[in-house]
Amino acid sequence: MLGSDIYTCSSKNIIRLFFFFFFCVCVCVCERTKMVLELWKMKRDFMKTRLNKVTGYFVPSFLRTVLF
Repeated sequence: MLGSDIYTCSSKNIIRLFFFFFFCVCVCVCERTKMVLELWKMKRDFMKTRLNKVTGYFVPSFLRTVLF
C-alpha cells in the first residue's frame, strides 16, 4: 500500500515535469518564431527601400521602422 502511494506521487511529479518542459519548449518556439518573423519583416522593408532608392522613390515607412 505504501509503495503504491509513492509510485502514484512520483508519476504525478513526472507528469508535472513533462508539462512544465512542454510549456517551456512551446514558449521558446513561440519566441523564436516571433523573432524570425520580425527579422524577416525588417529585411523585407530594407529590400523595398533599397529597391525604391534605385528606382528614385523613397519609402518613409522604413525610416519609421528604424527610428521607432
